Amino acid sequence: MKTLFVSINSKYCHMNPAVRQLSQIACAAGFDASFCEMTVNDLYAENFARLVDAHADVYCFSCYLWNIEQVSLLCTDLKQLRKSVTTVLGGPQVSYSAKELIAQPQFDCVLCGEGEELIEPLLRRVESESRERTPGIVWDEQDDDTFRLTGDLACLPFAYTEQEIASGRLLYYETSRGCPFGCAYCVSATTSGVRAAPLPKVICEVKHLVSSGAKVIKFLDRTFNADRERCRCLFEEFAALETDCVFHFEICADLFDEQTLELLSRVPKGRFQFEIGIQSIHPETLRAVHRANPIERELENIARLKSAGNIHLHLDLIAGLPHEDYRRFGQSFDAVYPLADHFQLGFLKMLPGTPLTREAQRYGYVSSARPPFEVYRNDAIGFEELRRLKDVEFALEKIKCSGFFEHSISYLERFFSSPFSLMERLGDALHERRLTGAIGIRELYELFAAAVSAMLSRRDYGTFLEYLRLDHIRRLPDPPGGLLAEEYDAEFIRAAKAFLSDFERMGELIDDYGPQTRKAAGRKLAIHRFALRPDEPARILLFDKRYDKMMDITDQFDMDS
Repeated sequence: MKTLFVSINSKYCHMNPAVRQLSQIACAAGFDASFCEMTVNDLYAENFARLVDAHADVYCFSCYLWNIEQVSLLCTDLKQLRKSVTTVLGGPQVSYSAKELIAQPQFDCVLCGEGEELIEPLLRRVESESRERTPGIVWDEQDDDTFRLTGDLACLPFAYTEQEIASGRLLYYETSRGCPFGCAYCVSATTSGVRAAPLPKVICEVKHLVSSGAKVIKFLDRTFNADRERCRCLFEEFAALETDCVFHFEICADLFDEQTLELLSRVPKGRFQFEIGIQSIHPETLRAVHRANPIERELENIARLKSAGNIHLHLDLIAGLPHEDYRRFGQSFDAVYPLADHFQLGFLKMLPGTPLTREAQRYGYVSSARPPFEVYRNDAIGFEELRRLKDVEFALEKIKCSGFFEHSISYLERFFSSPFSLMERLGDALHERRLTGAIGIRELYELFAAAVSAMLSRRDYGTFLEYLRLDHIRRLPDPPGGLLAEEYDAEFIRAAKAFLSDFERMGELIDDYGPQTRKAAGRKLAIHRFALRPDEPARILLFDKRYDKMMDITDQFDMDS
C-alpha cells in the first residue's frame, strides 16, 4: 500500500513542513509513504497528472483556504479514474467540518486537528480494512470528531533535507503550538493553552537550518513571545548567530517588557522581521472579538521598535470586524500607517469552527459561501464600503508597499494629513484598471503619475514627477519614458562620462573601481540629475544598481570637467 501526502501551496517559494513530517512518521511506522508539492497556480491538468503518476493507494491532502476547492476537484477526478483510491483530508480548513465533508462522495476520511498521532492508526485501518474507530479520525457520521492535539512536540521529526534548506525557498518552522489568546475570528480560539518544543531541540535545529544555508525562516508560532523568558532566550540565540538569514516572527507587541525591548534594539539590522496583527485600535471592537490587548501599550511598543530602525515591521488590520464602520476603520488605518514598514489590509473571513462564525447573526454578518468565506457586510459596514476598501488595499499593496515608489510616495504623503484619505484617492483613481487584470510595473508608474496629476499644484506635481523618475531609475533596468523621460544636454553627458572615468575619485565611492569595473557594470552605473526642491539647484545622484546604492555627488560633480 502506497501513501502520498499532498500539499498544494499558494506559491512555489513556500514549503509545507506538515507533509514532510507526516510522511516521515508513516515511513517510521513501516508504510511506503512519500510527499509531493504543487501550487494552486500550476495547470490543473498537470497537478492531476502528477497525482495519477504517483500510483498511490492513499492520497492525504493538506487543506487550507486557498486550496480546498482544487483539493475537492482532484479527489473527484481521482475517484472517477480509480475508484479504489482512498482520499484523506487534514489541516485547519477541514478539522471543524469533518462530518459535512465526508458526506461528499469524493472524500473518504477527515483527520480532525493535528495529525502526527493519527497517521499510523489511519493507515493501519486502511491496510487491514478494519472498522476500528479512533477519536479524531472521521470516516462516517458515527465517528468521534474530537479535535486532536499532538502530546509531545519533542517527538516531531525534522522536516527538511540539506538540499531543501539550501534551495533559497521560504522555510517554515514551529517552536510551539497553540495561542494564549482567544481571538473570535481565529481557529486558534478553538483550543486553549500553548505547548512548546524543548528549547535545546529548537536551538539545535534552527542552528542547523542557518549553517546549512537557510535564507528566510518563518516561525509558525501563533504568538512567538507568549512566554517572555523563553522568547528572550531564543531572540538572544538568533541575534548572536553569524548569518545573513532572516527570522520572521508573529508577535504580540504589548507583551514586550523593557528588558526585551532593550535586547531588540541591539539586534543586527535586517535580522528579525515582526508580523503584528493590530486588527483595530477601537476597544469596543477588540472586546467584541475577545482581544484583551491594551492597544495604547501595543502602539507605544511598536513605535519604539520603529524608532530603533533595525527590525522590519509588518502590521495588519482587518476590515469588517464588529462595531467598526468605514470612518472608524479609517481611524485605525491612520494610526497604523506611519508605524509600518509593510502594511497589510486584510478582510474578515468567517472561518468554520471559530466563535465569530457561530455569532455571525448577532452582528448581522453576511459572507461568501465559498472559501475563503470573506465577509460581504455586517451591521456596521456595508458591501459598497468594503468594496471601496478593496481599492484602498490595492493602492496600499501596489504603491505604498511594493518597494517601487519609495521616494515618490514619501513626497506625496506630505500633502495629506490622513494616509487613509491618500490611499482612498489613489484607490479611486486605480479602480477601473484594477478590475481589468494584471498591471505591469511600467504601466503602474504611468497610472501613478496620472492619478496624482489631479491632487497637486502644477509646481508640486513637477517635483513629484522628479521623485517618481528617481524611483523608476533606481528600481527598473530601462530608462523612463513619457512624463518621466529626461533629455540631458551634451554638457551634462560629457561631465557624467568624465566623472565615471575618474577612477581615483570613483574609487573613493565604490570599492575596487577601475576600467574593468566600469566596463562590466555597463548601465548598472549611471549618473542622473533631479530637481527635487523647486528653489534649490538640482541634485546629482550616482546609481550603482549592482548593490542597490544611490549616492549624492552634487558637491563633487564638475560640469566644467
